[in-house]
Amino acid sequence: MTHELIPPPRGRGSRLFRDEEWYVLANRFELSPREAEIVRFVFDDLFKPEIARRLNLASPTIHTYLQRLYRKLGVRSRGELMTRVFFEFLVTVRVSSSSATCDVALTSCK
Repeated sequence: MTHELIPPPRGRGSRLFRDEEWYVLANRFELSPREAEIVRFVFDDLFKPEIARRLNLASPTIHTYLQRLYRKLGVRSRGELMTRVFFEFLVTVRVSSSSATCDVALTSCK
């Protein structure tokens, strides 16, 4: 009898992107696996205490991770973090999967 691995349940926010798209985004931002996991939890609208509980870490540790993520991505809030990730998705993941020729720096397509 074989057992199939079932991925952990994900909230609505992290379902916005497929797993492959999350992988591309994490690589694009040079996120560690833990940082990528925390970003997904932010997309699920979870706050520091709940993220800490789920990852079995202290809330101040999550705070430190979030501050480092903000610096790394050049943002100052959760909302800006989500906007930055979504914008990167639009210009990197979506554009690269389309047949259009795009200038990512200018975010214009021909």
